[in-house]
Amino acid sequence: MMTPRHLVLVVAGLLLALTYLLMPQAAPHATRHERIFDALRVLFLNDAALQRDVLKARAGLLGNYDPLVQSIENMRRALDTLRSDAQVAGGDAGSEIGRQVERLAGDL
Repeated sequence: MMTPRHLVLVVAGLLLALTYLLMPQAAPHATRHERIFDALRVLFLNDAALQRDVLKARAGLLGNYDPLVQSIENMRRALDTLRSDAQVAGGDAGSEIGRQVERLAGDL
């Protein structure tokens, strides 16, 4: 017969093993997480560059419109990355992310 002390140790060991096995599923996928942050970073930086270049173009300081086109293309690629990762999320969170990404795409 097991003593209460042994029973507590067995239950604690089982809880530790279960926690160890379930932790990888609870943590976000590291490469996907980095890809999403990189896409958001690209969106913010290119939005700032686009604003800067539009002001330069209005002032006549921009020689051509190539930087504007490049910023928009970079933003579109970042939105495509966000769209693909939003589909992975699934459920209510995935649909909400998808709505926000499409709203951003509509603004672009």
